[in-house]
Amino acid sequence: MLALGKGDKVAVFIPEGTRRYEPHPLPLEVLFEDGHVLAVNKPAGLAVIPERDEGVGAGFTLTQDVRAGLKPPPTFISGLLHYLQDLSPLSRGKGLRPRLVHRLDKDTSGVLLVAKDPEAERHLSGQFEDRVIEKEYVALVDGRVEGEEATINLPLEETTRGKMRTNLRGKEAVTQYRIQERFDGFTLLKVIPKTGRTHQIRVHLKAIGHPLSVDPLYGNRSAIFLSSLKADYKPKKGQTETPIISRLTLHAHKITFEPLPWVGKITVEAPMAEDMDRLIRVLRKYRKILL
Repeated sequence: MLALGKGDKVAVFIPEGTRRYEPHPLPLEVLFEDGHVLAVNKPAGLAVIPERDEGVGAGFTLTQDVRAGLKPPPTFISGLLHYLQDLSPLSRGKGLRPRLVHRLDKDTSGVLLVAKDPEAERHLSGQFEDRVIEKEYVALVDGRVEGEEATINLPLEETTRGKMRTNLRGKEAVTQYRIQERFDGFTLLKVIPKTGRTHQIRVHLKAIGHPLSVDPLYGNRSAIFLSSLKADYKPKKGQTETPIISRLTLHAHKITFEPLPWVGKITVEAPMAEDMDRLIRVLRKYRKILL
């Protein structure tokens, strides 16, 4: 250790990308809350934190825009911070901040669990590590998935930045699924991940030949239009067709956890996202359900 003398100068270098999240009002649907834990329904299209391939937000450059006095676009954690500081009937004025114990992809909707304090963070993180927290997703995939249920046990590894693939030398990854409904060209699944690897559900479903019906990274399309589902579809003159859904066909439906050691397990459900619900209704109407 070097001793500092009179007149010595110390320079501290803060890595690019290091930043504080500022509270920002966002509409939040609170599904569960107590003094230590918060569960919210995250909408699709909003990153929980800035994604690695986006810096601090789409179209925002840290080094240039911060120097110009601009602020990064809000992320979901900014909305959580605003809620805890200013709106929560149990936490406002206490200086609490959201502590993420798991993540959802930007274009995945559904229930997100957040700890409010270090004790809850340790307790929930321990449950994830011990695999006692149960998560259930709803996924629409391409093709007819055979059988009624199965387990996918394929290790995963990261390839290029932010993208995953199956590899026997990768980390253990286990996903269970059950058939919910079958349509002409599509299958609706209940998916239960037993491990929590990055993009696990998306990569596993691709690996069995049934990628998410909308997944630009691992699947076959970036949107689903009514014209591709309805045989006699006629476009309105002079109007551009808008997609039924243009994000991942994946919804985090349920999570079962123990809020604190002296409290029993509870299950929190997130209502089906509007665009996913609309897509399923269209499939039931125009794509005959197969037996």
